[in-house]
Amino acid sequence: MIDKCPICYSKGYKIRDKVRGDVPIKVYRCDKCYIDFLEIWDEKARVYKFYDKDNYVFKPNIKQGIKMKYNEYDERFENIKPYLSKDKRLLDIGCGDGTFLKMVDPLVGVAEGTEITTYHVNNLRKQGFKIYDCLLHEMQTPEEPYDIICMFALLEHVPVVTEFLEDLKKRFIHEESLIFIEVPNLLDPLTSCYDIPEYRDFFYREYHLYYFTEKSLNKLLQVCGFKCETKPVLQASLTNHFHWLHLGKGQPTTTDMSNVTLIREPIMKITPKGNSFIEILDKVDNF
Repeated sequence: MIDKCPICYSKGYKIRDKVRGDVPIKVYRCDKCYIDFLEIWDEKARVYKFYDKDNYVFKPNIKQGIKMKYNEYDERFENIKPYLSKDKRLLDIGCGDGTFLKMVDPLVGVAEGTEITTYHVNNLRKQGFKIYDCLLHEMQTPEEPYDIICMFALLEHVPVVTEFLEDLKKRFIHEESLIFIEVPNLLDPLTSCYDIPEYRDFFYREYHLYYFTEKSLNKLLQVCGFKCETKPVLQASLTNHFHWLHLGKGQPTTTDMSNVTLIREPIMKITPKGNSFIEILDKVDNF
């Protein structure tokens, strides 16, 4: 265990004694880099055990058949689409069930993935995808480097993240390669603006070793020799924030405004110009 920052190695200060599930793991913060980190970020063996035998399987909070107001896969695809072409080789690290891999596959020459969840690996291989069922450091160096690397909701899970990025740079890419990274943001309004104990208990968890900001992510990538640009996005609806503020829990669905349980009937009838309060919230949320 270590209380030093994973980027600059300065001594951090403790902000929590435990993470989600009452696990006795301390959380520290480095003000120089503006990053929160778990004290186990350097314990590779302990972290890798989290993922043994499919112990961890990511399941998005999306009901089948519901069209999301904010679809993270569509957002990712639109960001990366201008850089796709048939002469490109793409690797999606931690590709999950392959939703994103299937979106980009028709537009590139090679679309491969890494994934350690056996169920996902078997399904994707049956569909003809080349999937490496191991962690990146366990992979052999590819015969050709990749032109595009995707890491969505992955970097926060990686122990000793600087070593991981240096290995990626050394063995998997060339000088013109592009890397697309998505991580949770420490400046999530619910954790940075409000003191909601239930949300903080939800936000900090043993699987997430780091809680990045734009500053810390930029600094990490620059330390590892990358040029980078960052862009924050707000994924959750405005009404989900209201749920946490008033009820101490998340909204049942992230897209259905009619399911806002904290809005009462009298409020619906007093809004101007015939609009319901739900409709007003919906317009603000879209904006």
